[in-house]
Amino acid sequence: MDYWYRLDSQDRISAVSENFDQFSRDNGGPEQLSREVLGRPLWDFVEGEDLRVFLKSILERAQQGTVRIPMRCDSPGQLRLLEMQVTPDRQIHFLELKLRDRPEAPAEDRLVTMCSWCNTMETEVGWLPLDLMAHFSVPSEKITHGICPQCEVAFENGEFDHLESGF
Repeated sequence: MDYWYRLDSQDRISAVSENFDQFSRDNGGPEQLSREVLGRPLWDFVEGEDLRVFLKSILERAQQGTVRIPMRCDSPGQLRLLEMQVTPDRQIHFLELKLRDRPEAPAEDRLVTMCSWCNTMETEVGWLPLDLMAHFSVPSEKITHGICPQCEVAFENGEFDHLESGF
């Protein structure tokens, strides 16, 4: 679901997209419905000084032209890749690029396959990067190694030839 909000010259949220409330509800933020955020400074909803500095620099850069930034923005039940677009008129768009359900912890009696080349792990929703699996406790004796479909194709195309000669 794509949504947006607009800031006024004082960094207050002055307008939101029609689907803003639905997005907020879907992501566990009922306290951030449009009636609660309109008129309030963006900074009331941004935690951490590093993120504030980053967003302020993006708003400044956007005065010269639209800035596009890919970003991870997971929700309680989903893994998401978004693109944040900030336009010169201080409108901030969030476009969903990729969406998949958050994997569940592997069953205790199941072996988990890790790709020997790229270190992704196979789950019920597909092969996921190791950092997304970090919140699961998978004992090392439950990890087996194999090759994911992407690396298998790369190997068949000769893209891993340099690895064979390096050993």
